Amino acid sequence: MFPWAVVGLVVVLAGCESLNPSGAMSRRQLDEHFQLVREQEQRRKVNENWSADCRTDSVSAIRRCWVGTFSQAMNIDGNPIGPKRVAFQIYYLNERGPYLDVGPNTFPGRSPTIRIEETEPTIFNHQAPQPELVSKVRSGLYARIRYHEWPRGSDDRYVDLRGVGEALDVLDQRRAQK
Repeated sequence: MFPWAVVGLVVVLAGCESLNPSGAMSRRQLDEHFQLVREQEQRRKVNENWSADCRTDSVSAIRRCWVGTFSQAMNIDGNPIGPKRVAFQIYYLNERGPYLDVGPNTFPGRSPTIRIEETEPTIFNHQAPQPELVSKVRSGLYARIRYHEWPRGSDDRYVDLRGVGEALDVLDQRRAQK
């Protein structure tokens, strides 16, 4: 064995002192972790569909405040099918916003499209604030979205907007608390 490999192994093992011999968390640690996660989820929950929270990044010091829900896949007729899996968020970065985040890994150079209820579809820049669009989302019951996921391509989603107005009101209160 090379001498540098032994030194590296000692350094790696020295950092593992808080883990049990198998390298996994203990049952007690897991229970405590999941209890904290449940408490955090409960604190964020605004209503049946929406959650809200504010967090400040410890490195960049940017405060991100958001409301969020999950969208569902759509069938060819535009009706929701399957489980709710892809995050849909309205968020602020410090005092800038609101922005819309309609899905992960957005395809470079592509812009998402949103259609709130039966209104005209709107193509928007997801990297720019969208106050007028968020105002329309606030009063809608549902939205259909097409975004372009890298590297797969387009993905059509259905978002239940019921309760978003209440969630945005809670978000405004949390943003004011700083």
